[in-house]
Amino acid sequence: MLRKTQRLFEDWETTKDQLTLKQGGPTPFQLPIEIPGLASKYERDLNWEGNVVQSCVHCHQIGDAYRAWYRKKGEPIPQDLIYPMPDPKCIDITMEPKTGTTVKSLKRDGIGATAGLKEGDEISLIDGAPMASLADSSPGLYSRPQKSL
Repeated sequence: MLRKTQRLFEDWETTKDQLTLKQGGPTPFQLPIEIPGLASKYERDLNWEGNVVQSCVHCHQIGDAYRAWYRKKGEPIPQDLIYPMPDPKCIDITMEPKTGTTVKSLKRDGIGATAGLKEGDEISLIDGAPMASLADSSPGLYSRPQKSL
């Protein structure tokens, strides 16, 4: 999956418009490491000489930090932070864990099958945005209530 992501960035001029589709709207913080709760735990640059994974802010940590920030301020948590990552199972499909982009199975009369997906299908784009891992399906699935599949 990391190689798929790396390939997306290798030819930036060709993929930048597609990758822009993955960006969310405006946020109160420019960088995740500016969010209270993450600011004291992470640096701007990854620790390539040490443990890269522990020096990297993970997507779920950003959501957790935002929810904690809203709670501390006593403000309602925005709905997109309550249910941020719908699973492909919400459209009755299961993805192959090794690729994250291949349909492993689907419910016979489910939403995915009705839309024309089949076992073994490789999903490379959702709403024009490239899909390199299972996590990439979330933004497209999140917008599905307002759009057709």
